[in-house]
Amino acid sequence: MQFSVTYERVTEESAEHGEAEETGFELKGVSLREAYDFLRWNGGHCEPSDSTLGPHSWLKFYGEQDFRDGSHTNYGLHFPRNLTASTRRRIARVFHCYNVR
Repeated sequence: MQFSVTYERVTEESAEHGEAEETGFELKGVSLREAYDFLRWNGGHCEPSDSTLGPHSWLKFYGEQDFRDGSHTNYGLHFPRNLTASTRRRIARVFHCYNVR
């Protein structure tokens, strides 16, 4: 299965305008294990993009503030389209995401 991890870097200036300073793909077409290993070290607390974890949902990981420039880098884990809702929920629980039952 092919997972993707995206990122958004938010600075104080970009937050004032309601936008991210920089966005893109951190990892593309990787296994769940590869995504897990990356997010375990780089991601912060996790929550789903919506309460249903439907086919267009993702998991959002809130990063810590970079003490050098004050920016935050957040990550998103995007599921393959063919996963069932129960599989998406199980994956979310592996990452200890909030509000997932």
